[in-house]
This record gives sequence, C-alpha cells and structure tokens, in this order.
Amino acid sequence: MVTINSNTINNVIQEIRELKRSKQIEAEFSRVSHLLKDVETTEEIAQVGQILKNLDYSEIATRYPDVKKVNIALTGNFVLNPIQPFLNYFHLRDNIFPNTYIADYGQYVYEIIDVNSALYEHQPEITVCLLDEHLIFNELVTPWRLLDIQHILQEKLQHLEKLVNQYVNTSSGLLILNTIPLSLNRTNQLLDYKSKAYLSSLWKEFNASLLKLSNQFKSLIVLDIEPFLANATGLSDDRLSQYAKIYMTESLLSNYAFEISKISRVIKGKTRKCLVLDLDNTLWKGILGDDGNEGIEVSDTLVGEAYHQFQLVIKQLADQGIVLAINSKNDIEKVKDVLQNHPKMVLREDDFVNICANWSPKHENLKEISQSLNLGLDSFVFVDDSEFERNLVRSKQPNVTVLELEEDPASYTKTLLTGGWFNTLEITKEDYSRTQKYKTEVKRQEFLGNFDSIDDYLNELELKVKLFAPQQADIVRISQLTLRTNQFNMTTKRYQEGEINQLLDDSSITIIGIESQDRFGDNGIVGCIFTRQPIDKERELYIDNFLLSCRVFSRGIETISLEHILQQAKEAKIEKVYAEYIPSSKNQKVHDFYKKQGFELVEETPQRVLYLRSLTDNIALSVKHINLSSDYRSFTRE
Repeated sequence: MVTINSNTINNVIQEIRELKRSKQIEAEFSRVSHLLKDVETTEEIAQVGQILKNLDYSEIATRYPDVKKVNIALTGNFVLNPIQPFLNYFHLRDNIFPNTYIADYGQYVYEIIDVNSALYEHQPEITVCLLDEHLIFNELVTPWRLLDIQHILQEKLQHLEKLVNQYVNTSSGLLILNTIPLSLNRTNQLLDYKSKAYLSSLWKEFNASLLKLSNQFKSLIVLDIEPFLANATGLSDDRLSQYAKIYMTESLLSNYAFEISKISRVIKGKTRKCLVLDLDNTLWKGILGDDGNEGIEVSDTLVGEAYHQFQLVIKQLADQGIVLAINSKNDIEKVKDVLQNHPKMVLREDDFVNICANWSPKHENLKEISQSLNLGLDSFVFVDDSEFERNLVRSKQPNVTVLELEEDPASYTKTLLTGGWFNTLEITKEDYSRTQKYKTEVKRQEFLGNFDSIDDYLNELELKVKLFAPQQADIVRISQLTLRTNQFNMTTKRYQEGEINQLLDDSSITIIGIESQDRFGDNGIVGCIFTRQPIDKERELYIDNFLLSCRVFSRGIETISLEHILQQAKEAKIEKVYAEYIPSSKNQKVHDFYKKQGFELVEETPQRVLYLRSLTDNIALSVKHINLSSDYRSFTRE
C-alpha cells in the first residue's frame, strides 16, 4: 500500500488552499481532483472538504464538461453541517460536483411533507434523511419501560413509511434513509440483562422493518449503518452531541458520505463495468512460468486460502453482471491449462470474456481489451500485485481505475469491494446474463471473420429488432441503460426509475424500447428512445434522447429504429422532427449521427447541437438485413 508522509499531505493541502485563495481552483480542477487521491485520514478529508466549499460549478463545467453536477438535499433529526466537507471531498474526487442543500435542524418532517418546501425547490436527485436514536428517545417520558419503547418504535415506523410515500409521490429523486444505531448509553440504563436483550431485539426488529421498506418503494434506499461503524471512531461524541446537537462522529459521517458518493456515481453514469485481473500473486500465489501448474498456491495453504477467498468474491461479482478479463504477462497456453485443469481454481476459462496473456505492456493490453469489448477505459478496474505495473497503467491509461493492493492477499477482498466501483441501484435479468452475452459477442466476431464484407456478415446474422412500449417490469432496465450507457448516448441524460415512471405518465412523452436478437441469441433490451410532442405544437416531435448499448453498435439497429419512428411520425401528420445532441468526451463517435440520417443543423453551441428533419418526403426503411417489428404508441393525437 502506498503510504503518503505527513509532509506530502501538508503540501497537498497547502496547494489546494493556495489554488482556492488565488481563485484558480475551478480552472485547475483536473489538478485538484488528482491531488485529492493523496488525502487519506478523516481529519485531512474534513480539512480539504472545507476548503472546497462554494466552488463555481459553471466555471468548472465550462473547462471540464465530464464533471457532472448532482443535486443533494440533506435533512434529519440533528445538525448535519459537519457532513458537508466529506460530501465535497468524496464527490469531487470522483469528478462529481455536489450541489447541496442542508435543511435546518430537526425540520425533516416539515421538509418532506410540504410539497413547496425548500428541499423540493432544490430538485434533489438524492435526498439524505439522516436519523439517530434521539428520534425515539426524545418521545419518551422518564422513567420509561420497554413497552413504551415498543410503542414508539411502531409509531415511528408507520410515520417514516408515510414520509417515504409522500416523498416518492412528490419527487423523482432517490430518498436515502439509514438504520438507527442504538448506543450503549441507552442499553446501560437498563440494569438487568434480560431487559437489555429485549431492548436490543425490539431495536433490531425496527431496523429490519426499516430495511424492508426499500422493497416497497423503488426510489427508496435504506443503508444499514452498522458496517459504517466498524471502522469509525465511535457512534457519537458526548460533548458535540450534548452542546451542538451533532449526534454522529466525524469518522462515521465520513463513512456515510463516502457511501452517498457511490450512489451519486451510479446515477451519474460513472459505474465501472469490467474487472481486469493480473494472475501471478494476484489470483494465486506464485509465478506460473517458474512454479508451473502444480507449484502455484490456490487453496491448500493459509496464503493459498486467501487467494481462494479472493476468487470466490470475484465469482460472486461476475454473477451480477461484472465482466471479467485477464491481463497477465504469461504464456497463453499455460494460463489456459491452469484455468481448465487446476483442481483448486474457482475461476475458470468460461468466467472470462477476454484472456490477454502475453508479454506486451499491460497498458497496451488494456487498450486492446477495451476495443474488443467496445467499452471505454473509464469502465475498467485493474487489479495487479505489482506496484510497477500499477503505476505504469496509471501513467499511460489515466482513465482506468487502478486499485492499490497491499502485500498481504488477505486484504485483497477488502480493497476490491470498498470502493463500490461496480455498485448499481438494482440488478436486472440482463445483468445476470451479461458475461454470456459478451462471450456470444466474441462468437459474432469470429463469425465475422468468415466473410469478405460487413454486408455479407450482417445478411447472415439473422438480426431481429423489436420496438416496444416499456412495461413496469422493464423500467429498471430502461433506467439502467440511461445510467450506464455513455458512448451511444446522444445527450447523456440520466434517469432514475422514479423519473422514468413520471415520463411514462406524461401523455406528451413516448418512450420506445429496443430489443434485439440474432442467430447467436437474445440480446434483450439494448436501447431506448425518448420522444416528446409539445401540447402547443401538434406538428412537431422532439427526440429528447436516443441511446444504444455498446454491444450492438454498427449493425444498423440505430438507423432502422430512427427511420421507423420517422415513418410513424409522418403517418401521424407530424411535419418536423427535432433531435438533440449534447457532446461529452464519451459520445464523440455519434456526434454526426443525426446528420448522417438526413437531419439538418439548426443550432450549435459548445453545450448543445439541435437538428431538424422535415418530413416532406416518404420515409423508407433502408436497412434490409434486419427483421423489424414494433409495438408502441402511435404519435397520432387522441
């Protein structure tokens, strides 16, 4: 593990402070984001986060358009200002700008119930309602009994459920609640151990019921706060709790803010998709080229068991849709022999969509893996025990997330999981089959090699596309596509499930899902198109966004889908179709897509390009190798 000495940290903090003082921090944000990675302790994070308050997002976004803003509202039953520096630090480190509203002390009920409150005016994408045990004990009259506690817990659970219901009916953003920790100062007020145990059981039942609320409400996340306490300095500071109404320690608030930043990362499309792994002393103990298949340690020793456990965790991640690849300096035949025949290996050849075992520089291999999977390098997490290889990849491929492994393999699992790089809001059926779909894509590429031209290949692919109206069961996947798709995403607008539901309820908006399959299998839902018909402009249609999974690029799906929509618009007597393109560093390859489809440029700024297609002529479907079917709402006004 890289250890930063105190002098280095002091220099980092001083440099950030000087940039802030000279009003250069926005202009030098790329440098600042890099410096933040050297900050480690709670005290340092709080100090840096305080320096980074009140930045100008518009100035940052002008120079660094990939820095995305997230609107966050903070409310709860205690003073929450101390969490702000931690939110600043963790978000800005990930190139996300937290635009934060903090409600007044103890005003969480009013803020959520009143649809005109300042909280809702902030239009939060994430609302954090942070609660502690005072929520319960402030309702009690001393002396209290366990039955009093039971009664208050039941009341509060019902009350919180009503607040959640109010929130999801008012806002399209996420609401985040937490389980409520019980302090020793409370249990120690009971003198007999049976009463202590019963209080704990009541409290755990309450928290379990609170956690289950997330199954009732799509837009609700309930975070279990117990794991955050494990590496915090404690639950609360007695003096701050008594005199300042700050009921959680800085280290606990830091851990909680870190988790919020992971959720922001998800809704801003910054989730990683592919885990790239070294082999020697990463997945097993030993050097395959020197020790041979029989000499590497995977399970039968104490150290080997640590590698075995690491492989089990990776297997679990892969089952939930994380794509695995190998990037190792080894002979491919020897690597495949281990993956196929070593009796103790958990991970097998079929678990990997790409095995890059050669003697080329690893940063070059990463680029090749990226191209073969059609995934951006910013979708990759790279794990390697060699400090030299890690630093080389950081230098040559700065968009790749490189994990800093400690020497002891017992720590590998924690290092892999702590960052939450692969977190998502909800797993879909497409996630469970993602590895197989990428492996099927390899078969398509091999099939392509049998043809002299792309046209011949596409004609034999037996491609079928269906345009359909998404149902409730499809909402998770549609939302996920907007959150995860970066390359063919014409505006990079992100929609949470609640926002998708609101759009579906709007009669002026039509969402069109895209499914595809071919001779090699079913690709599932691979794209969607968001269209809008303004009430006062019956002869106009706006394509607010068009996105398509990177797995199905360049097969004509995008063209035939757009042409079909234009056909339907023409039949509905629509005369003009407008389409928007918002450039980002990741969607440059589709910057001229609408132009190629016969649209004319209407307006262009660095932030936005608007196109127009006048429907004066009949629209023909030009893609002949696709069998197209459709089942979505007509654009004809009812």
